[in-house]
Amino acid sequence: MRATGKTFNGPDGKPAHFSGIFIDITKSKEEEERRNSFIAIVSHELKTPLTVAKGFLQILQRNAEATLSDLQQALISKTILQADKINRLIDAYLNSSRLEGGKIKLQLSTFHLNTLIEEVIQDLKSTTHFHHISFIACDPKPINADREKIGQVINNFIGNAIKYSPAKTEVKVTCDYTDHEAIVRVHDQGIGISQKDQQHIFKRFYRVGPIPATPVGSFGIGLYLCAEIIHRHGGKINVDSTLGKGSTFSLIIPLQQQ
Repeated sequence: MRATGKTFNGPDGKPAHFSGIFIDITKSKEEEERRNSFIAIVSHELKTPLTVAKGFLQILQRNAEATLSDLQQALISKTILQADKINRLIDAYLNSSRLEGGKIKLQLSTFHLNTLIEEVIQDLKSTTHFHHISFIACDPKPINADREKIGQVINNFIGNAIKYSPAKTEVKVTCDYTDHEAIVRVHDQGIGISQKDQQHIFKRFYRVGPIPATPVGSFGIGLYLCAEIIHRHGGKINVDSTLGKGSTFSLIIPLQQQ
């Protein structure tokens, strides 16, 4: 049951009566459980054959030089990349389902944001040679949060900045602190996001578009997961963007978790 309303106190200052409504949410909860169960089962059934197929491709790749042409080797490499992309999408759906069901718990630890951001940038630099990623470090103040999940959010921000920006442009990462919060910003010089899309961009399955002249596609899961992770930390996630002039994505989280 879900109750909404107001409690009224009597002359003695103690609660005397309650006025409001009670809503039976049993059916919606059952539907949510069925949906999440379906996503988990389907995701598992998809991952198993995908893992097998990728394994066979990697075997071919290891013996490619002696038996396959350059074109065939290139096609295998591209197919493996697509398999990895599908695998990440399946993981995103699973994580989305788990977050909504409250099944993902934060694994809190104390760490420095500078180190985490530098690690994420190094990982992404190995996958792109067409963008300059700069980082303005902040004071080495420790924060208490889920290091892996905060890293996923930062990775998503920088990865999107790379995908939606022209080659040879800069992606700028900064971090800062207030007395009680840590702030990470990722700024790009990309295509920008309309005011209308900015209002919905962190919703599940929302896709920005149509976007002309860009090969990048999206299933609308990544930013939704980022928002859920930051909200679980008691933080905020924001976007400031102008069409044709780039975007700045920001995450704000408390230095210490309650």
